[in-house]
Amino acid sequence: LKMPARRFSTSSVGAAHRAESSSSDEDRSVHSAGICQTPPDVASPRKEEASSGDASGSLLERCSGKQPLESLEQLPGGATSAAAAGREAENSEEEGVFEIRDFTTVSNFERLAHRITLSVKKWSNALKQGSQLLRDEFEHANFRYELVFQLAQQETEAFAQAGALPERLGLHLYSSRAHRLQRWFGVQHFLILGVRGQNIDLDSARTVLGALVLAARNVQLPSEQPLSCFVPVDGGRRRRYLGELVAGGRRMLYTTDWSEAVRPDLEHLEGLSDFFWKKMSVDPAEHGQGLMIAARFTYLADAFDHLPGPESEGRPKARTEACVSDVNAPTNGAALDRDETDPVSYLQLHCVWPSFPCGSFTDNALYSELEPRAAPFWKLRVFRTDSEPPLLRTLRLRNLLKFRDDAQSVRSAAHSVLPHMHKTTLASLSHVVQESLESAMLPSLTEMRELAEQCLSKPIAAAPLSPSEFLKLGPVRGGLCGTRLTTFAQLVCRMQCFKGLVMLWCQLLAHMRLQWDTLDPPSPDSPSPSTHTLPARGVRTEFFDSSNCLVQQKLEMLQRSIEATCFCQVTRQAAAVPVGLCLHDGGEIVAPALLHPSLMTEDMATQLDLAAASIPEPAERAELDGRELRSDVAAFKAVNKSASLSDFLLWRAESEGLSQQPFPEAWLSRVWNEVPAQAAAEQMRTLFQPEREAEMALHYLENIDGTQLLLQTFRVLLRDTLQEMHLVVRRTASTHLRMLLDRAISAVLAAFERTHQSTCQAGAANAEECDADAAALEEAEDFPCESTLQSALAAIEAFEAAEHLAASLRAKLPGKGVSLVDELLLDGEASVTTAELRNIVEILFARSRVLAQRQGREPLDGKNPFESLPLSKEFVLLLQPSANADCGVKRIYSEVREQHLRLAISRSWDIT
Repeated sequence: LKMPARRFSTSSVGAAHRAESSSSDEDRSVHSAGICQTPPDVASPRKEEASSGDASGSLLERCSGKQPLESLEQLPGGATSAAAAGREAENSEEEGVFEIRDFTTVSNFERLAHRITLSVKKWSNALKQGSQLLRDEFEHANFRYELVFQLAQQETEAFAQAGALPERLGLHLYSSRAHRLQRWFGVQHFLILGVRGQNIDLDSARTVLGALVLAARNVQLPSEQPLSCFVPVDGGRRRRYLGELVAGGRRMLYTTDWSEAVRPDLEHLEGLSDFFWKKMSVDPAEHGQGLMIAARFTYLADAFDHLPGPESEGRPKARTEACVSDVNAPTNGAALDRDETDPVSYLQLHCVWPSFPCGSFTDNALYSELEPRAAPFWKLRVFRTDSEPPLLRTLRLRNLLKFRDDAQSVRSAAHSVLPHMHKTTLASLSHVVQESLESAMLPSLTEMRELAEQCLSKPIAAAPLSPSEFLKLGPVRGGLCGTRLTTFAQLVCRMQCFKGLVMLWCQLLAHMRLQWDTLDPPSPDSPSPSTHTLPARGVRTEFFDSSNCLVQQKLEMLQRSIEATCFCQVTRQAAAVPVGLCLHDGGEIVAPALLHPSLMTEDMATQLDLAAASIPEPAERAELDGRELRSDVAAFKAVNKSASLSDFLLWRAESEGLSQQPFPEAWLSRVWNEVPAQAAAEQMRTLFQPEREAEMALHYLENIDGTQLLLQTFRVLLRDTLQEMHLVVRRTASTHLRMLLDRAISAVLAAFERTHQSTCQAGAANAEECDADAAALEEAEDFPCESTLQSALAAIEAFEAAEHLAASLRAKLPGKGVSLVDELLLDGEASVTTAELRNIVEILFARSRVLAQRQGREPLDGKNPFESLPLSKEFVLLLQPSANADCGVKRIYSEVREQHLRLAISRSWDIT
């Protein structure tokens, strides 16, 4: 039995796509522009026919295994070359035999489509779970494919609120972050498939696109909108794409073209309209009323005045209002150069006409009714410089972190600056070389003396801030602004080595020890360090602020010791007795003078708590605070002769606000009966011993190891940085900066809370081994882990960059223009809605053009920005099916610039 020979295609989608797209005029024009390097697995028919004799160069053979050379005539997209078709016809006529082909072997086209289908299914499952996977990569035939997925869900809602159809999107509805394909073709959901490091020519792009379309149709996505597919052509250097959409019985083809030469007839709307009718082969008399047009003119401002600053630097003061006189204000020679501290590279203004019927406006080479000032929508966009100006706050923090390795070798701050005695000659020589290298990075003796005097001029303690100004950062445990330790941190963060930090620290300690030895009282203007009591402890012992680091608390302890010694602060008057508080016999309670309570830093309180936790007997545990309680009992008995224990406890609870829960009743009764009456001034032993506390504070400060000194200095600088950022937010009232500040605070707290928790756990584990070392708690502390620390610094850096950008925008948009700043910071663009705001923006662009003319970059033609040519003109011409005539959706996007013309063409037809 003889039957005519038949051959079958493995895929009709790729073949149909290649045949239909190759017949379009724009595809032929794009293909004629040049053919770039092509992946072998998607080679064009002409290339495969030319190289069919070279079996080693065929990627199809490498993927399919042992395959005869004649199978190279079959392309991945299912199309056959003309030569192969001719030979097939001859064979069928001559032989006329029945041929059986093995279709069980999977082709490259099917492998590629299957791999894309897996990625799209993964996206579909991720979207159902509420997440979005925007990029995927996979290997196929020794090439790396990149698949990008775009789902513009938020913009879909915005389009629905604007009452616009998906095919009828105005240019004003796209954000500055939208993908260019959305603006070119009006698509919202799409896939882009490319090959990393390879260029795809037009013929090969059709084959790859066929596999992409086939995979997209096999997957059901949660979104109701259809999924368009795109493949970059020629490696995307000219941002040319080939795309397709098959949905609802219709097929949409997307093509792009780009030319360096701009045709004069396509620079205006009139010529573009004529080009549209000819290109789409549509009769304007029949469909002219249905053609809708959108337009957008873009203007550029890239020359600005220098940012406001001190008048000594030759910079102008910050303006509070924008006026026309600012446009032609004089500039000096330095102002004509770019301000390197300005984070704004340039600004763009989009004047948008969202949608109007064809013929509503006249726009040709001689006259145009598209007046930018009358455009319905104005949108201002800001673009930052590629190289951000130095962010000083973040730079200082990172500089301190560079000293961590050097700090680990310093066991004691005071001993590290003493001369070392080396045992070997080699060690001595190495030390000399290291000293010579460090001397080049250290400040001179005069500079070091000036730095020390600058620190000593600041008080140890600062006046407390108001609740609105104070920023609560408990785990950070730094210091207050304006104090001596904060000034020290601000100075040493600029040094080039850790030894300079230690040398300055030792100079400060030498001055403070001299002040203690000579009992030099603090300046009258210096505030005394504040303390507070903890009523739950049941004693009057006062504690320093635990939100400050331990070094700050020790400095405050030293100052309080000097004050107590110089001013003979031994006793103090007790709090006033509340009205109606009487003795048990009806007599009046007299408030006694009490000894000055003891002062404790955080490490002392921790040691006391650890000691109390190790004593199981309540009476023995109460003896830890027995000195103060016995002193108060004696003073109370001295002025209240007929008082009883209940009267003492009542006065202590009501007047002093102290709890009696820590003390057993039997122990209190025994103390009350044993202690005789004696006034506080007559008691020999004081509760607060300034000599002992001052020496202990100096001992800790002089013998602190390098890591702890650096860590606490870093904490102080970090808290000071966050406090400055908080004041910036209060001054500017910026909601965006407030959000960035909250993120920075959360990141910092997350980093140091973990360190604080691990420290507390280590201290509890070593409770039984507690000793009298003042640094018992601090020795367990260390820097946070690197990842959390870098996250905190990145959050601070983001705030500082936004702060610089906000300051620059406020200088450029004074007065009511500051209302645009937050929107520009958040989205990179802002809508200019009022006439007053439009006037401010126009003055800004006019001033920029004047500066550009003085720099020689713009001609001196006497035109304002809107009278000169814009940076670009963009038009969208859209023809949709109507009730009278169904011609399919036809759309042309045109971008006209001085040196190039871009066209993006979309057209659909019915395939049912």
